[in-house]
Amino acid sequence: MYYLLSVIIPVYNAEKYIDDTLNALCKQTIFKNLEIIIVDDGSKDHSLEICNSYRLKYSNIKVISQANQGVSTARNVGLLNATGEYVTFLDADDYVCENLYEQELELVKSNHADIGIVDFYKQHPDGKKVKYRNDFHKSWESNNDVLKDFFSGVVGNHVVDKIFALKIVKNIEFPKKFKIGEDMWFVFSALCKAQKVVMDTKIAGYVYMIRESSAMTGKFSSKFFDPVVLSKRMCVDISNNSDLEEYAHAHLIHETCKALEYVYRHHAEDEYAENVKKLKIELKNYSLKSGYKYLVRKQFYGFLLMRISPKLYLLAHRLMKIG
Repeated sequence: MYYLLSVIIPVYNAEKYIDDTLNALCKQTIFKNLEIIIVDDGSKDHSLEICNSYRLKYSNIKVISQANQGVSTARNVGLLNATGEYVTFLDADDYVCENLYEQELELVKSNHADIGIVDFYKQHPDGKKVKYRNDFHKSWESNNDVLKDFFSGVVGNHVVDKIFALKIVKNIEFPKKFKIGEDMWFVFSALCKAQKVVMDTKIAGYVYMIRESSAMTGKFSSKFFDPVVLSKRMCVDISNNSDLEEYAHAHLIHETCKALEYVYRHHAEDEYAENVKKLKIELKNYSLKSGYKYLVRKQFYGFLLMRISPKLYLLAHRLMKIG
């Protein structure tokens, strides 16, 4: 059967949330045109049982079960099995509003685009729901132009707010050894292949649930350095493109500041002293002139503060979201 859109959902021990997620998904206005691919990544709770109950009820829902290998591998398995014209990703503890995928498909099709980007909401534990971006519309028909805006933070690192033509991402993989930053790498790789990208943040129907058990919370570990490693890999990949080198380097500096922020926020600077030393050298060696030119203003101020005093950076980040 022909499907307009494949929705890939990695699932691991999500029995508390997956029923709500799938129930909302089944209310999509174009549900019959969706191919739902659920990849259970070795759940030890009742997640697989819940997912199978939906599979038995709806012919367009597929469930794949595998031993636990991580979210990147689960998403990669989903991509290998996707048959829709376009593909997107949904996390097992989030949910989508009923017309999101209809709006996203209209966006990419009416603009003849390979990638469509919309906005999303962050829902906090207290129930407060906040739209992530201001309303913004833009299209790109040049890889260099869209990658500049990616490195500058306009496009964003997330995959859940994007819809991709399957033909351009079929052979792209989420990096398996990384726990943070894998979305960033996938988006970068897709943008390198896209002929046209369109963004309309008036559209917002994905609800990202902020939970204390997310990958970005809890005890500090080496995973927080993953985005820096992947950013360096991106710098290598575009090293022959003089138009993008400085933008990629600025992006690396921003990710370096974020990694240091996590270190200091978790009071892990002594445990990871060698890593901190290397990252601080990266900041020291980056010129203020380049930072002023290629970092967006908030990032530039964050860079300055992190060089001067991590304590000032943390204070400014908390009070003004300056990082």
